[in-house]
Amino acid sequence: MKNKENTDVFMEDQRESLAILLSLPIPDYVKNTPHTGASLNGVGKISLPSVKTMRAIKRNFNNKWLPNIVFSALVLSVSNMSPVTIYNTILYLVRVLNLCDGQAASYNFRDSNLELNPGVLNSTFQSIIKSSDFTPNAKVEIYNKYISAAKFINTWYRSHEASFGFSRDIYKSLVIPLLDLKNVREDISRLTKKINDKAKAKRKAETDDLFPSFREILAAAHFRLNSYERFYKASKEAEAYILSAGLKEYQYFYHEGECLVYCRLVHIDILLEGLVKAGQDHYIEKGVKKNYQEFIGKNSLDIKNYFLEIENNSDLDSNLFWFIELFSVGAFHPPQNHYREDRERFLKDNGFQVSHFYTPYLIPARSDGLSKGFPLIASKVLDRIFIPHHDFRIIFNLAALATEFISTTGARINEVAQIAIHPDCIKRITIPKVDSLGHVERYVVMLFPKGSEEQKPYFISDETFKLLNRVTNIQAECNEIYYGKK
Repeated sequence: MKNKENTDVFMEDQRESLAILLSLPIPDYVKNTPHTGASLNGVGKISLPSVKTMRAIKRNFNNKWLPNIVFSALVLSVSNMSPVTIYNTILYLVRVLNLCDGQAASYNFRDSNLELNPGVLNSTFQSIIKSSDFTPNAKVEIYNKYISAAKFINTWYRSHEASFGFSRDIYKSLVIPLLDLKNVREDISRLTKKINDKAKAKRKAETDDLFPSFREILAAAHFRLNSYERFYKASKEAEAYILSAGLKEYQYFYHEGECLVYCRLVHIDILLEGLVKAGQDHYIEKGVKKNYQEFIGKNSLDIKNYFLEIENNSDLDSNLFWFIELFSVGAFHPPQNHYREDRERFLKDNGFQVSHFYTPYLIPARSDGLSKGFPLIASKVLDRIFIPHHDFRIIFNLAALATEFISTTGARINEVAQIAIHPDCIKRITIPKVDSLGHVERYVVMLFPKGSEEQKPYFISDETFKLLNRVTNIQAECNEIYYGKK
């Protein structure tokens, strides 16, 4: 029923357009332009311009360029332009052609109604650019609309020229010419740059007003990322040494600015011994009839069995070493009852929506009979912070992903925390191109803005998608290390 109503409205619009077209004082061959608008006996095979466009043309009843304007409207009606775009384009075209009258005298061109001289148009656009009657935006808009229309009309004419037969020259005289003056294009390019720079400055000012510290926060995020990279590099060098030397414990330090960071790589056996001495062997995973003592001495010198301890954690800048506290509450591990409260309290205190916080699943649980929350248990019991060394790569790349995502989408850390490698979160969609035919594929991340229970799409760049892939690949590596399979 609705489709029938839409069809009826369209046909009524077409009938009114046809009536206006037939009433215009222009030659019949213009009204009967092949492959486009009307036949004097009714509507042609292709739809006419909208009645709104035809009424705008009718208001220029006495315009000397009326045949060219009508011809242009008929040809544009077979393009993929929307009716609104065609309407606006015709308004700009009428404006340009009216201004041509003022320039035509110098070319002795006033007596011709059926030909447009490129020289007149170029001179007209030069006068528009120099005129104070138009804003820079209007000048660029007029130029772009004219060029867009001229390109389509000229292309259309060339593809249909052979079918016009002996009347091809008559129709050619109706085609609005393309501009070929280099300095006009250069002037428009300069104006466009000026407009874009002004808009960019305005956006920056608005952003600074609303979020005065956003740029500082973003700069700090990049600084933290660089700091973490230095941290990771130092730990990798220590890892290479401890494995080659066959050690179970190794202390080292590195410089972070003027600060010395004291670290220790420690084998799981040492942590197990500490837990046994503390009488905490009841943290064994349920269903596994073993205790920590049975594991001691049986774990290989493999990187999955090493943990990193930051010995002077309390002396470090919490803003710079932001990831330490995330590890201390198990934010990147599967949630377990014995530390769920600490984790949820931390997330709420820092503005996260706990129900939409997916990053705990980035780091897989161990499968060797130990508790899934073993690193956190050891940290709590021994009053230290132990970070599974291989998990560094995940967190490092997650930090890079967060920085890239925030800076390209305008999302907040609350949204970044929801990113999950899952079809419901990351989708591949097809959208139409903005200024041309065809479609383009884009990746979109579906996330919950803070305070909302409805997902919002965040379009991501190729660079961001590469980082997402990298995190996925590292997760697969972790699964292979911990479980022996991908």
